Amino acid sequence: TFMAVNEQYYANPASIHAMGVESNALLMRAREQVADILKTEAKNVLFTSGGTESNNTAILGLARGNTHKGKHVLTTEIEHLSVLEPVKQLEKEGFEIEYLRVNKQGVISLDELRAKIRKDTILVSMMHVNNEMGAIQPIFEAAAIVHAESRAAFHVDAVQSFGKLPLTFKGENGPDCITISGHKIHGFKGSGVLAFRKPMQWQPYAFGGGQEFGLRSGTVAVPQAVALAKAARMAVETMNERSENYRNWQQQLRAALAHFGDIVHIISTPECAAHILSFSVRDIKGE
Repeated sequence: TFMAVNEQYYANPASIHAMGVESNALLMRAREQVADILKTEAKNVLFTSGGTESNNTAILGLARGNTHKGKHVLTTEIEHLSVLEPVKQLEKEGFEIEYLRVNKQGVISLDELRAKIRKDTILVSMMHVNNEMGAIQPIFEAAAIVHAESRAAFHVDAVQSFGKLPLTFKGENGPDCITISGHKIHGFKGSGVLAFRKPMQWQPYAFGGGQEFGLRSGTVAVPQAVALAKAARMAVETMNERSENYRNWQQQLRAALAHFGDIVHIISTPECAAHILSFSVRDIKGE
């Protein structure tokens, strides 16, 4: 897919000549396919360079674009650095940042979220699946609290969960904004998606030609976007079969590691995501 698009539809999709129009049509088809998977509209799907850019774009854009509602931001202690670092940047700009703790299983407390959410909270950012131990956060229950108690946007980093756990915008309660990384689902490195339930108040941080509905200026990489859309379709279509395989493989690995006794300590709980297993080995650094 990537090679065919790269060789035949290499024109800039923002150009108005015939080849540019063809490239743009292909780009829009990819956008519609991703939107259909996530149960949203094509105008709510942005193609990015990956999970880091999607997270930065969501956090900085939504926070800076909603200061008229407040400057309080909530996240968790175990987020990826592509969330924690932009949050620290917001703190330098005068935003108030609070962090939700997690238990030994790596899961937040909904009661703590309920206690810390405020009327002036403008953004809550939380990963769906933790990339190190595989802990699954109760994002749908969290979304219900966020939407009931505030006007905040609820951003979910789904880099480790998309294509492995069910996740769409369908239903009343769920994420308002989702981050996806292409290479986690066999797309290309340097490709990603930032998708929204509906259009939101926003402040872009990159300005130029107004591509991606004015939210991400710069020439769009059509081959990467088309490959990501196909990878997303394949990931969702085969999700149940692969999930069963992941669970079987994890059970086999857990059984094998058990033979080492107290030399090996398994960190991931049985409730964690099937495709991630974290363990430590005595006297050996994790790196």
